Amino acid sequence: MYDDILVPTDGSDVADTATSHAIELASVCDATVHAVYAIEPERTTLPSEAMRHDEVHQEHVDWGQEITAAIAERARERGLEGVAAVREGVPHEVISDYAADNGVDLIVMGTAGRTGLREQLIGSVTEKTVRTAEVPVLTMRDYDAE
Repeated sequence: MYDDILVPTDGSDVADTATSHAIELASVCDATVHAVYAIEPERTTLPSEAMRHDEVHQEHVDWGQEITAAIAERARERGLEGVAAVREGVPHEVISDYAADNGVDLIVMGTAGRTGLREQLIGSVTEKTVRTAEVPVLTMRDYDAE
């Protein structure tokens, strides 16, 4: 049914819930698990901010590599192929583009399940991914946070 399953992650508890579900589903389908972390571009306005920007960017790269590698390792421990990736860009675009470029059949991702005016007007990464991805998106809520 699925050959390639993508798990976008930010290292949160709800992303971990989505990861567990994706790996279980991948085991049933013998699918490859792809983990992706998106680094949203930051804008600096002053030359004095450039050094700190580089440090923060490197922290994001390191964090993204760490958490995606951990997901890929979890998949390998279950006898599956695991792929880790860190990409730069607007998160929902990174997720949708990664899925399209890598033959992903399903995206499994967490949603905080937040409500309110801000989320209704702007939308979460998950909502934007659901609207823009060309493959099914399975969303997982963090039931413990409710």
